[in-house]
Amino acid sequence: MNKLSRTSLSLLVACLGLMANASQASSIRIAAPSIDNLVEEDGSGIYQRMVSRAIESLDVNVQTLFYPYRRAIRAFDAKEVDCIYSFDDVLYQTYQPDQLVSSFPLGKFSFHAFRAPDKPAIVSVNEMVNLRVVGIMGHELYIESVLQGSVRADMVMTEHQAINMLKQGRVDVLIAALPDIQPFISQLSYSPTFSLFSGYDRLNCHNTENNLIFIRELSLQLNRLKNDGSYESLAGEFFVPF
Repeated sequence: MNKLSRTSLSLLVACLGLMANASQASSIRIAAPSIDNLVEEDGSGIYQRMVSRAIESLDVNVQTLFYPYRRAIRAFDAKEVDCIYSFDDVLYQTYQPDQLVSSFPLGKFSFHAFRAPDKPAIVSVNEMVNLRVVGIMGHELYIESVLQGSVRADMVMTEHQAINMLKQGRVDVLIAALPDIQPFISQLSYSPTFSLFSGYDRLNCHNTENNLIFIRELSLQLNRLKNDGSYESLAGEFFVPF
């Protein structure tokens, strides 16, 4: 074998080695439902930036697929994706605990009843029975069971739209989540101690060996980011302590 042939063979072996290493990197598909400021179509959402920061040191290829709210759940149910942002409590109404693996929390949220700033704060569901109530489309997945059919809420697409309806006097109460509604909080009356529902947002995945390894490694990094102050830095005014 001449020198040129030996060199070519060495390069071929090196390339095959690189290809083998690359193929070892796990691949994860994540459904990203539209959640204002937290999960955005352009990838700028707070949760997306947290995950991006966390996986910098991980050997994983992540593909994020953006969907409308309910379509994201259907994609997850159909196993078109491995994981989905948020929907913890919604998913656990359908799946058994051993069917899912969930990450360290990305954030905390709570649903409240908001009113115009000159109105007294709502402190019970009964106070809303005869009032005009508006909510954000998709949030009924969380609040329907709490309202127990005694309160009817019309759903609109965005917090901006709901806020404008409240300002114009077209509705009496807006049911929305913190931190989503945080940019408007100074314009609203509400009781911080009266929560309709509260929970944590996580990355939830189907329980497979590949997904379990990913979630374990991701959670270690997310925990580190929370402890070193990166969560609060990335979230800014949307950070809810937990």
